[in-house]
This record gives sequence, C-alpha cells and structure tokens, in this order.
Amino acid sequence: MCSVGIVWLSALGISFALVFCESTFHKGATKFLARTVTGAIRISDWLIGGIHKLPCVVAIFLVLLSVTTCGALALCLGCGFYFLKLTQMSQDYVEGFTMRIVKYFLSKFKKRVLPQNSNEDVDSSQNRLIDSDLSDRALTKVKDETVSKEDEQNQVIENKSNQNVEEEEEVEVNEAPEIQEEKKEIDVSPSCSSCDTNVESSNQQTTEINKSCEENNEQNNVRNEPAEHSSIFFHFSIFLLWFIVTGLNIPSVLTWAHNFKYNTVLQPDPSFLPGFILSLCGILLWQMDLPKPNISYYVQIGYLLNFMAAVSLLYAPISVYRIVYIITAAIVLITLHQFLAPTRADVIEDQTETETPDASNPLTLLHKMKAKWE
Repeated sequence: MCSVGIVWLSALGISFALVFCESTFHKGATKFLARTVTGAIRISDWLIGGIHKLPCVVAIFLVLLSVTTCGALALCLGCGFYFLKLTQMSQDYVEGFTMRIVKYFLSKFKKRVLPQNSNEDVDSSQNRLIDSDLSDRALTKVKDETVSKEDEQNQVIENKSNQNVEEEEEVEVNEAPEIQEEKKEIDVSPSCSSCDTNVESSNQQTTEINKSCEENNEQNNVRNEPAEHSSIFFHFSIFLLWFIVTGLNIPSVLTWAHNFKYNTVLQPDPSFLPGFILSLCGILLWQMDLPKPNISYYVQIGYLLNFMAAVSLLYAPISVYRIVYIITAAIVLITLHQFLAPTRADVIEDQTETETPDASNPLTLLHKMKAKWE
C-alpha cells in the first residue's frame, strides 16, 4: 500500500511540474547541452527544436549509448527527453483546455442574450413584411382600378364628345373620392394571415436548423476530444512506467560513474536489457502519432496488463529487480500493439461507405466490366 501511495504522489508531482515548471526545465536542458555538447545557448535551442522534430534520432543514440556505456544511463537520458516532450504536449493541452472553457462560457452567454434579440428581430421583421405586403397589394389594386376607371372615362368621352369640359371635370372630381374610399376598403385580412403563416414557418425552420447545427457541433466536439487529448494521457502513462524503471536502475548508473575511469562499459550491467529494449521502443513511441483509437484488441491488451500488475504485486515484496522486467514487458506489449494491431472492421466499413470510387480510375472501370460480364 505504501508503494501505491508513492506512485500516486510521484504522478501528482510530475503532472504539477509539467504544467508549472516547463520553462525552468527547458532552460536547464539548454544550459546542459550548451555546456556538454554545443557550447552556445542558441545552438542548443536549435538542437532541441530539431530533436523535437526527429525524436527517432535520440532513440537511436540511446540504443548506441546503452551498448557502449550503461543501460541505466540511456534510461536516465531517455526519461529526461520524454519529460521534455511531455512539456511541449502539455502546453498544447493547456491552451486547448482554456479555449474550451472560454468557448463554453461564451456559448452560455450567447444562449441567454441572443434569444431576446432574436425575438425583437422577428417582431420587427414580421411588421416589416406585413407593411410591405400590404403596401404592395394596395398599390397594385389601386393601379388596376385607376386603369379601369381611365378606360371607362375614355369611353365616356368618346360617346359624350358633345358634352362640355366642365362636366368632364366634375365627373373626375366626383370619382376621386370614390377611389380613395376604395383604397380604404381594401381587404387586409388574407394578406396578414399569409404573412403570419410565412413568418412562423420560416422561424420554425430556422430554429430547427440551429438545433441540428448545435447537436452536430456537440457530437463533433465529443468525437474530437478523445482524438485531441488522449495523446498526452497515453504518453504520460508510458512516461510513469519509464520513470519507475529508471528509478530502480539508479544504482547501476552510480556504479558506472564510479568506475568510469577504469572502464567505460559497466560489466556486468543488470540495466542493459531494460535500457536497450526501452530505447528501441522509443523509436516507435516518440516518432509515431499515438495512440491509434481505431485499432483492435484493446480489451485483450487490458487483460494482459492487469495480469502483469497482479504478478508485480505478488513478486515485488520478494525481489524488486523483477518489477523492472515486468514493466519493460508491459511497455513492449503496448508498443507492439500500437504498431502491429490491425484496424477494426467497423472502421474499415465506414471508410469504404464514405469513400466514393472515382469513375476515371481504371480499377473501378475494370470492376464495372467484370460485373457486366457476370
């Protein structure tokens, strides 16, 4: 039970250091490289940037270092590089997490403020539509009626050409108030009802579209969250296992440093196998985009890891050195699973359904010809 508490406390301390001590660790790494390798801080900064882009070079260097010097030294340097890699990943994670919080509160604020504005806009748009529709229909009716009246007047003028001009003016004066009364008597009720129905249907359509868009955005966010943020948790778990193996092999590196003036290679080296194997695993772990969520056999790997955890709890009180090999085997198992496991069948079916074959592709043309012959 004490060991479990130590592991949890170390995990909390490492996570705290990843978030708050990133700059200090980066400065320490640049100064260390400037003193030992490059001799200048600028060159060490460029070297660290290149190492982040090509981490497989570091893993190959650790493999050679474990063979020529000591496996525990390769474990220590690999642990430091892994921590440096996690600090860069933690920056992206913290930035994404803060952006998600800000977007969440902004969406809540918009949901409270925008409905009031939308209701006001809808009312104003309804009034504008009704007024414009009424005015257009009234003008069209008035124009039609005035045209008909003018035709009648022309006929009256042709038939009664012998009448005086004064009578014609009186007729026009008498007809003008009639036109005004007819404008006032225009039936407005059907136009209003049609405008109301059109506005209500448009509002319902817009609300349905907005709801569907919000649901799609939420689903996409839920789907994208594991893909974006599971990488740091995966690598942090592997780093904790690497850190435990390194801590258990510190006596080997101290012995190598004490006897370095006599021999550059530690003989015998109990940390050679863990250092060599984990350095080989680092080539895949640091260079590939992990984890792969669409591969199979995750459940079986989980059962094997639980079995290894139970075995380590049984044999750890008897001999501590066995924990090193059990943890090394667990890291090898996870690495091989991520590298060799096939893609799930349902994912392949979804990809084949979404992919549309190109008609100009010769393979598709060949399949069509075979289907016609059959």
